[in-house]
Amino acid sequence: MINASPYVFRWLESDQDIDSAFDLMHELRKELTRDTFVLTVRAIASTNGYRLVGGFSDTKLISLAGVHHNHGLSRGSHLRVDDLVVTKACRGGGAGRAMLQFLAREAKRLGIPALLLDARDEAKPFYSKLGFEYRQSTPCAVLVDQLLA
Repeated sequence: MINASPYVFRWLESDQDIDSAFDLMHELRKELTRDTFVLTVRAIASTNGYRLVGGFSDTKLISLAGVHHNHGLSRGSHLRVDDLVVTKACRGGGAGRAMLQFLAREAKRLGIPALLLDARDEAKPFYSKLGFEYRQSTPCAVLVDQLLA
């Protein structure tokens, strides 16, 4: 099989690699700050195996995903895509699709049968074109202090 993708994907393992992804992740997650980004990624990784993968065109980081393997009774085994972002200049050019295909190949290699993510309303057409199906359950959350009040 020939991989015709013009992108190179690699896991961002070192603190330097993770830090270099801050600007792109900040496009998606405005609440993040550079001074705590690496420590936050490391803390999440230590609790659930979260990892960042970068998509590069030549040597430029143009796409980024944060993922972890999850397994639950309601959804079974899946690769959870918590974060997916493509640089503004490269959106619509296939980088997002290529990243998800890379993640699908990784999931298959690991014996994980599905990818799962939460999509913002504006991203639903993109995911639908790739075959993602929308389920009836709706993610919901409450602050602990609010529930205990």
